[in-house]
Amino acid sequence: MRQRQRFTAVLVAATVAALAAFQAQAKPRPLKLAAPVKNEGWRVLCGSSKAKVLVEAFYPINAAGGEGHEWVIEYASQLVAAYPNQVRAIVYDFASAKGGAEWQKHNLSCGAFVIGGKVQATLKGKKVTYMRTPALSGWTLAQLKASVGEEVKRVYAKKASGTAAPAKKSAAGASSGGAIISVAVPCGLAGPYGDLVRLFHARSKNVRVSPRVNGVVALLKQFRDGVYPQQPGPPEIYLALGTSELADLKQRGRLVDGNVVKCARIPLALIVHKRNPARVQDLNDLTSSAVKAIAIYSYDLSGGRGAKQVLQRARLWEMVSKKTVTPSVPDQAKQMVKQGRVQAAIIYRTCLMESYLPNQPAVRETDLKAIDLYEDLYEPIHVGAVLIKGAPHTEAAREFLAFLETPEARKVWTKWGFLPPV
Repeated sequence: MRQRQRFTAVLVAATVAALAAFQAQAKPRPLKLAAPVKNEGWRVLCGSSKAKVLVEAFYPINAAGGEGHEWVIEYASQLVAAYPNQVRAIVYDFASAKGGAEWQKHNLSCGAFVIGGKVQATLKGKKVTYMRTPALSGWTLAQLKASVGEEVKRVYAKKASGTAAPAKKSAAGASSGGAIISVAVPCGLAGPYGDLVRLFHARSKNVRVSPRVNGVVALLKQFRDGVYPQQPGPPEIYLALGTSELADLKQRGRLVDGNVVKCARIPLALIVHKRNPARVQDLNDLTSSAVKAIAIYSYDLSGGRGAKQVLQRARLWEMVSKKTVTPSVPDQAKQMVKQGRVQAAIIYRTCLMESYLPNQPAVRETDLKAIDLYEDLYEPIHVGAVLIKGAPHTEAAREFLAFLETPEARKVWTKWGFLPPV
């Protein structure tokens, strides 16, 4: 009896400890702020409203299931603290309806810091682009502060001389009446999405498109759970990065019907660093002892499923399966190659084409190179557009779906490295 009581006590204590540990992990870490902020949910304000220099940041701050972006608010507070009464900052949650609308006004295609209306600055003769994260795009907080400092000098010098700063241009694609539909867009498709919406707005008088941009894992979780943080409800359309995941959503009753508009095909490629220390030239080289790890997407995603098919059909799976690693966030697979943590990856070739600056060409990865794979090694992977149940403007959304099947829209996907659908 005493042994049973001791065992029960130990079990209860272990359960309580495990629950406490889980709750501790579930809580977001406290912010390290250099200046006070006001959190309005869809945006975070920092600094005096009288400050003449505006820094805006656009990231999925409160989106459930995504990466943590607390650092964005912390960076904004540090910029305000560095230039008190001269700089104010607004951090928009572009996964929210209002924040997404502001993000789209700037014609952005991913997360970014915008200084005086620009995401690019020149420091010591070198252009720096403040998009995505410092690790992904190679910029630093020190550079961001320096660029803001240059903007402070420019604006306050003009103020002292009596010359007004140029007025901000009106937002491209702002709503001019009619139905407003929401499109859920994975970050990996933000570039072509931006081009598509600009073309669509130029030809449609009655329908405006508003984005909900987030990581593919976070978006799929929202659809599965039927919970849409910071949103009034589900979006009208999901632009899916791969269609195998849609079977689960269909089974859960999330789709209006079973029809999928196949927008483009996504090619897989064997990705290595340009220095290629393991000397990987083809799939067979993955069996080499020099290759310690191979990054692929999670198997429940179309890209991960396709990568496994590649290795199986090449009769290499049994030899290399133990080398494969699947990061929790798909974009990390590419970064692991760049950082030397893996010697190769089998991922979407289109990931080597970065999201771009407004009205400028797409930027290609310079640290990585792609080795083409035979298309018969994996089942075709498509970008698919589907209607989501419960959204208010389903009929208006059909107009955008029809546009996605036009030759004009197909050209956009080709520009971004995608292939024609099959």
